[in-house]
Amino acid sequence: MLKSVALYVLLVGLPLCGLFAILDWGQSLEPPRAVAGDWRLTSDEPASCDPLGAGAVLRVEQSGRFLRVRLDDGPAHPAGLDGQSVRTRVRVRAGDCSGHEATIHAVLSDDDQALVGSVEAHGCRACPMSEIVARRDGPTH
Repeated sequence: MLKSVALYVLLVGLPLCGLFAILDWGQSLEPPRAVAGDWRLTSDEPASCDPLGAGAVLRVEQSGRFLRVRLDDGPAHPAGLDGQSVRTRVRVRAGDCSGHEATIHAVLSDDDQALVGSVEAHGCRACPMSEIVARRDGPTH
């Protein structure tokens, strides 16, 4: 009888203790910020120094901290979300830097309605770095 009780505690009790430990740990996890959706770019830069084009739309798909970003209807590029920070690379399709690759680094505002940061077009002398602001275009998901 003692062997049966010990075996029961071992086979049922230990997994239950493990389950409760995992559930307790899971309560402390925070989901990543929601950045999925369309973001319309605005810029105060001169037109020749706006590698993404004012009015362009960044389309962001999100799965946890993993993102896929496309500029207007261009190809999707992998991106990452680190806290409030988004970093990705896109192919420039407008202006003097057309055809160059650009790195976008932006930070999500506290109200989750704007991405503020910079874009750097690699190998483009016309505009090596520009400030960008992207605002949610339409309802949030």
